[in-house]
Amino acid sequence: MRPPADTPPPLRAPGPRWWRRTLVGVAAVYLGAILVGSAGSSLPRAILPAPTLTFTQVACLFPHAATHTIEYRLSAFSCERGQFLELDHRRYFPIHPDDKENRFHRLGYFFRREPRVMRALEDHLVDRHNRLTRAGLASPGEFSGPIGGILLSSLRIPLPPVGERIDRYVPLRTSDTRPEWRKAWYRTPLERARTRCEDPP
Repeated sequence: MRPPADTPPPLRAPGPRWWRRTLVGVAAVYLGAILVGSAGSSLPRAILPAPTLTFTQVACLFPHAATHTIEYRLSAFSCERGQFLELDHRRYFPIHPDDKENRFHRLGYFFRREPRVMRALEDHLVDRHNRLTRAGLASPGEFSGPIGGILLSSLRIPLPPVGERIDRYVPLRTSDTRPEWRKAWYRTPLERARTRCEDPP
């Protein structure tokens, strides 16, 4: 039986047949990589280049519920006291100073394992703080004098049980937290910190 005369012709995908078959093959490999990777296999990581692998990990972004919140803290080596004391980072990272979108937290999260970035952070903070100190603009209190180095650490703070109330973000001083919550990621070598204190730039 022939279709009516006013029936539109069937739609065809654009491009030649070999191109359409290639796209089907690429789509099958992509979906297969997502499926296999989300099941826990390391096969996609072994065969796919890093840029491509990133786009196949969409099902693995949040495989487990968070049990802790992670925050980053800054301490500085006080030349006057000869020890590391907590330093308020907000003066040096003024964007979103009172929440975890502050650039200091982002820097800690993404670059805490990168020695070159941590050394650049150290040089910047020591230079900036000491310039403010020499100009008489340093914050009052324990860091009224120069510093010789920094200590970057994180706090792994447990979340309350499911169903309990979660308070809004309030930054805690490191000294007000438990020792087992703390982890040091980068510390200026004491020799370099003391040398800076003895011979400031």
